[in-house]
Amino acid sequence: MAVYCSESERKADGGVEMTAVSENREVVATQERFHNIEFLRFVFSVTIVYFHILHSNIMGLIGENNAYVTLQELSNNAGWIVECFFIISGYFLFASFHKQPELPFTMFALKKVFRLGPVLIFSILTCIVFFGQRLIPSLFNSLFLQCIGLSLEYKGINWYISPLFWASLFYYAVIKVLEPKKANVLIAVIVYFSYLVNISSCNGGFGRETVYGIVNLGLTRALAGIGLGYLIGVGIETFQTIGFNYKNKHTKRGKIAVLTMVELIICIFFVYYFLLGGQYQNKFIVVILFSVLLISFLLRGGMVSRELNRPVFSLLGKYAYSIYVMQQISFWILQKTLWRTNIVGRVGLCICVSLLFSILVGVITYYMIECPFSKLYLNFYIRKD
Repeated sequence: MAVYCSESERKADGGVEMTAVSENREVVATQERFHNIEFLRFVFSVTIVYFHILHSNIMGLIGENNAYVTLQELSNNAGWIVECFFIISGYFLFASFHKQPELPFTMFALKKVFRLGPVLIFSILTCIVFFGQRLIPSLFNSLFLQCIGLSLEYKGINWYISPLFWASLFYYAVIKVLEPKKANVLIAVIVYFSYLVNISSCNGGFGRETVYGIVNLGLTRALAGIGLGYLIGVGIETFQTIGFNYKNKHTKRGKIAVLTMVELIICIFFVYYFLLGGQYQNKFIVVILFSVLLISFLLRGGMVSRELNRPVFSLLGKYAYSIYVMQQISFWILQKTLWRTNIVGRVGLCICVSLLFSILVGVITYYMIECPFSKLYLNFYIRKD
């Protein structure tokens, strides 16, 4: 999940910008950010925080208050939002590569270290110093080795960062080395088998552990989602190259109406499925529906994606990564403070205050850790260039 502390940094990084493939056809608006996608990232991060509050973190302090148990059961599927994060990252990888195809692999790897590492290491050090986190498992995590098959520890909130890091590097190497058509075929095969091994091993779900002795499900989830996001970018580029243009002045209002209905239905389904106890055994439904929603949001096909594509909404998205990574710190602070008071008996107020506190910790971390290191990478990039 890329973040940008300034306009110059966004341009140096490549962001989610893409250039035209011909003089007459626009692939995706040049020098443009997808504010609606940034907003989705923020909403998903807050939803994940809500999910984790209700799953193990506050449950030991609720006494006999069954309202928390009910909310926990209703939000059991919210954890699958991680698949959406992987897909978004895959599309950003596609857009970034097509903006800066000349970027060397070593510089891309360094960019990922500067993007993902500082906040993660800050979180790990805080856990070790103040909350007694074990040193050796933390060392594996800080080296991006959790949930890729090399660490015995595959649990924990920040498990997805290591698979995200290595899968991104792997795919960048693939698209740098292979011709586009060959790379796309290879990525498609990897995506299929990566989803297959998860769905078949987890009875319609997704896992993190290592199966068959050598296959880590966390890593395959990252390979599947990031690969799919990349292929979504390829598909959009292909359709627009051959003449499909969602901004064509002859676009009928009926098409906008249909895509608006599609966006609304998928959004309502996600609220129902993630927060209101929706049941469907095969969790791959999340991948299918989010892929459709992402395409519509990227094309700004319906009124939902168009209305959310305003700069004000992207202001929140930049905090998403820090909010996600720092949530465990927030929970441990809350366990020693707020959650030991009578406010726990007022369920709605307690959860709202807890969410706001977690967001605040993420925002502070963003400005204190994430921004300075992003600027450090930018300065190094400019000197290198």
